[in-house]
Amino acid sequence: MRRTFVLGVLTGSFSRYVHSRTLEGAESYARSHGYSVFVSGCDSTVTGEPLSSPLIRHQPVEALIILYDGATSDCFSVLNDIPKGVPIVTTGYARDFESVHAINIENAGGAEVATNRLLDADRRKIAMITGPRWDFDAIERTLGFERALSKRWLKAHIEYVREGDWSLESGYAAMSDILKTGHAIDGLFAHNDQQAVGAMRAIHEAGLHVPEDIAVVGFDDIPLSQYVEPSLTTMRYPSFELGEACARMLIDRLDDSSEGHDHRDFLDVQLIPKIIVRESCP
Repeated sequence: MRRTFVLGVLTGSFSRYVHSRTLEGAESYARSHGYSVFVSGCDSTVTGEPLSSPLIRHQPVEALIILYDGATSDCFSVLNDIPKGVPIVTTGYARDFESVHAINIENAGGAEVATNRLLDADRRKIAMITGPRWDFDAIERTLGFERALSKRWLKAHIEYVREGDWSLESGYAAMSDILKTGHAIDGLFAHNDQQAVGAMRAIHEAGLHVPEDIAVVGFDDIPLSQYVEPSLTTMRYPSFELGEACARMLIDRLDDSSEGHDHRDFLDVQLIPKIIVRESCP
């Protein structure tokens, strides 16, 4: 079979900053190794799960990256749309499928580090604004939060927890609701930076101060994080490196296969987020 040196990237959503950076990383690595990248959107579920793979049918891609992290409601129908033998790497989706290699980040470990930052700042009444309850990233970040508390003989209080949808607006609404209950929280872990920034606005409008009254830690390290006032302490999501790792795994596999090498030793990978300390939890 004639080689095309084209990788496909399939996604149901272009809205999250970290996914855009992952795409940049994949394209950069592929281009530097003689490959092109073809990107396609597709129909998706409300969680963002791709439902079909039109580019596989109409474009000569040799391998596929599915840019989607996974949720509890996934149906995996898109995998039936991909011809057998096409290598697939995802950013966490379908991680239990033998035909899929998943590269994602250590969400639980990152959340534990973020929570420990608040605990080390002597915060004990820590609120949390989560992502959607069905999202694997949100589930794992909640586990990391609870694990950090339990190691200090503390527990998460349900009255301090609200669910968001990753947006600024949901962070603002969630924190406004927490503050209206009258609970005297002194810290906040938000599952992403946009929710953290929205929450900081609600804290300011309530006449409180960050970090004096409520210290705040986010997750992702989007560009906005260093420019808000006060600047946001956060966990840096290695999104560019994630894209590079996805492309590297596929290209190594394709090149080894073309040379007749065995590629059964390719393993799933988790990248480690890094804490970025700024003013909101110094």
